[in-house]
Amino acid sequence: MVQEENSGSAPTDSVDSTETGELVETAKRDPALGLPELPDSLLQLQPPFRFLERRLVRDELINRIQELEALEEQKRQKLVREALGKFGFFMHLTAFFAGCSYLVLLGIIVPKAMPWVFIPIGLWCIGFAYHGWRAWHPKPPGEKAFKKALKELEEQQNLNGGEP
Repeated sequence: MVQEENSGSAPTDSVDSTETGELVETAKRDPALGLPELPDSLLQLQPPFRFLERRLVRDELINRIQELEALEEQKRQKLVREALGKFGFFMHLTAFFAGCSYLVLLGIIVPKAMPWVFIPIGLWCIGFAYHGWRAWHPKPPGEKAFKKALKELEEQQNLNGGEP
């Protein structure tokens, strides 16, 4: 509902006819919005009852906008997770170089340790390669996401009395 202020009085709830009229016209012109077809009986209504048509279209448009905003928020969160994964990779890269440098320096200072230095470096390289792969190729939602969605669906069915 749009609130309009009367001169000096408390605001009242009313539908701004020009705003909803524009929404109705937009909905009629743009089939890409995926709005349901309005029955001819609603289109034939006299002006006092046309607010039903306007309110239906307005509510549907508001729902679509809210769905789009939720999808955009999910996309933003995914991008942030990916950026943090890459940042974590570079932080570990710094530690990797420092650790490898220390082990090589240890091998140079103590020549008997030189062959044994390459064992931890080699294992660390394998783990680091996997970490880099996962930073640039994140896992798709797997079993955990599926179970979460299934649980939400069951809760929704319980709330609706067994109906999906």
